[in-house]
Amino acid sequence: KIRVFDGLFLPNDGISREKPSLVSSFVAAPEIATETRYTSGLVSEWQQLGGRLFVGGNSAFIRLYDLAAEKCINSFNTKSETCSVTTLATAWQKDISGYSGLGPDVIIAGYGNGSVRLFDARSNNGELILHSSGEGFGRQRRKRYTTYSETGHNSWVVDLSFRNYGSRQEIVSGCVEGNIKFFDLRYREALRTIDHGHKMQMTALSSHSKIPMIAAGSPSQYIKIMSYDGLTNQMIRFHRDEQRIGPVSSLTFHPHLPFLAAGFADGTYCKCLLTKTITIK
Repeated sequence: KIRVFDGLFLPNDGISREKPSLVSSFVAAPEIATETRYTSGLVSEWQQLGGRLFVGGNSAFIRLYDLAAEKCINSFNTKSETCSVTTLATAWQKDISGYSGLGPDVIIAGYGNGSVRLFDARSNNGELILHSSGEGFGRQRRKRYTTYSETGHNSWVVDLSFRNYGSRQEIVSGCVEGNIKFFDLRYREALRTIDHGHKMQMTALSSHSKIPMIAAGSPSQYIKIMSYDGLTNQMIRFHRDEQRIGPVSSLTFHPHLPFLAAGFADGTYCKCLLTKTITIK
């Protein structure tokens, strides 16, 4: 079930101290079995611009909702019968000067078997974006599905994100095994692969949109901050009060500043300033 709240922010973009109000609630994917364990459940990707919500997960479909109109405007097959969608991301980023990226209709999905697929939400039947060798996505000579499976991951995809540096459009993805791969949309094979460097599984991953920096979390109660070359810049194991952090379940960077928010399996959370090995509340 999806719940939509209003009143979180003031007109001047400040945070409101009033309690937010529930303005809408609906079942986004009715075919998902809630009693099934060890599945991705409900996975969503929110686009602030336009008020659109992409929804997928342990379902055969990816749906696109227009929350202003309160209706589903598109629904298409995930192109996978054996595994569920584990993460969604769109190629549309908010910048100081506006929005950048391929556009709000390009969406990428990671799967439980390690594959990564690109979709165009403008298509009526949700066809996978067609790949063109040497020409990018503008001019396509031979139609091929853009599916990074042969050179992709071998396990559950934890996180996906688009990176936009200069003229390059890269996808950063990571899986439970700890492999982090970089894809270029012009090629079908990974540009490079790095490892988070520990034998334990990777349960959370985030890539900064402006800084070549990656954060990887583990159930072994640590967060590793790495460069795109795989070099470790910082390790976070303790809160500011020297208490050990819990098993990491979620990570996300600030869109512009070197701040990291982390959530843990014990229900706690923290905000990390990445110039110091402390967490600040």
